[in-house]
Amino acid sequence: MATAKKHLLFLTARRLALFGWRAGELVALAEFTADPEGNAALGAWLRAHPGLTLTVLAHLADEELRLETLPRLRGQDRQEVLKRQLARHFGATPYTLTASLGPTLNRQKERLLLAALTRPAPLDALFYLAQENRATLAGLYSLPFLIATLCRALNYSDANPRLVFSFHADGMAETLLVAGQAVFFRHAPTLKIRAETLSGEAAQLRRYFLSQRLLAREDTLTVALLSDNPTETGLAGEIPEVEGIRFVSIPLAETAARLGCPSPAPTENAPPPVERLLLHLLATQPPKARYTPAHWRSSRLSRRFWPLSPWLSLGAGGVLLLAGLLFGAWEWQTGQALRRETAQWQAAQQAQPAVPLPETSLPPEDLRRLLARYEQLARPQNPACLDMRPLSQALEKHPAAQLERLRWRCAAAENSLTVDGQFSGSAADFERLLADLASPARRVEGELRPSEAAPNFQLRLQWEAAP
Repeated sequence: MATAKKHLLFLTARRLALFGWRAGELVALAEFTADPEGNAALGAWLRAHPGLTLTVLAHLADEELRLETLPRLRGQDRQEVLKRQLARHFGATPYTLTASLGPTLNRQKERLLLAALTRPAPLDALFYLAQENRATLAGLYSLPFLIATLCRALNYSDANPRLVFSFHADGMAETLLVAGQAVFFRHAPTLKIRAETLSGEAAQLRRYFLSQRLLAREDTLTVALLSDNPTETGLAGEIPEVEGIRFVSIPLAETAARLGCPSPAPTENAPPPVERLLLHLLATQPPKARYTPAHWRSSRLSRRFWPLSPWLSLGAGGVLLLAGLLFGAWEWQTGQALRRETAQWQAAQQAQPAVPLPETSLPPEDLRRLLARYEQLARPQNPACLDMRPLSQALEKHPAAQLERLRWRCAAAENSLTVDGQFSGSAADFERLLADLASPARRVEGELRPSEAAPNFQLRLQWEAAP
């Protein structure tokens, strides 16, 4: 029995039923009570069958569904708004889900379904059991969304609201579907199934739906009965007529045949037909809506890598060893390069002749400043900045130019010479002077302005070495 590829766990307030899925058929494996003794028995069963993957179907009374209309947001803003709304409605439970129902009529806002399992204790206990016994929890589904999937599979997802009464050993589940989407769920205790009881329950729920605007007054509420007992489903034709309510039955045998759910011979541990039908649907057509708490997701991810953990450890060790070898090689290469540079510098220092310092009476601080200035002057200067030969030759060729002031700028950012003087020649002579100073290695700018002492002229030449 443990060779089944898939395992399903049906969780209720009173029992834990474990099934295997093999060759398209549901096989009952074990059943436990939902109490500490039952949890211990389930843990022992999981220890005896390690490495299982469980898909959980929860039928709990502590499930709430709410409808909200929120602004249409995206990204992080939408996540923050949803987080606040879930906390406001359901508190701190991690078992929550959201589903978009589309935009409103004016498309300014978004209709959302918020759902939560508000009592996480039995689910947390199941999680810790799976953790301790190395089982993987593949997904957590709930009854109302599976009922909605059943109605869609039967093409019941029309515009008319549909209220499904499904009868189980733990009580009656009441699920309201609007346009094929579950929007209301309630777990009612086991009732004495009579026509009058079902009629009164449906009428009371219809009034509640009208007050919550889940129905319009002109809507006809279709109440579908899903039960193992043919007598109970046959009550649909006996219930007195109620205004705005229509009772129908979901034929169990025809539905099972339509969904490909076999009807095995009854045995002692065989699940009830409704339960078997729903679990078959979960195995073949799981709902899109499911609860995915963060700690379940992380547990499922870690379980996937359990078989590979020895190889992953070996691979991680190999990567660390390779990284250490590469770092050591890089350090060795860097050290070798530094040693070569040090040897070259020492050789260059030894090759320079020693310059003895003359005896002096200067204080050590003044001598230190003198040596620093000497080193500064000993550095090679930019010859383009200090070469006066082109200027001297041009001024000798043009005696009309008289020098008054020279200004140098010899730096890394700029090498320039500014000449101020008087020019007594014509404008044509001035242009020839500029032409004689021009060179591809420097830029020459000249400005000839009238001076206050006419007819003399003022000459201002500025040139700098080309980069």
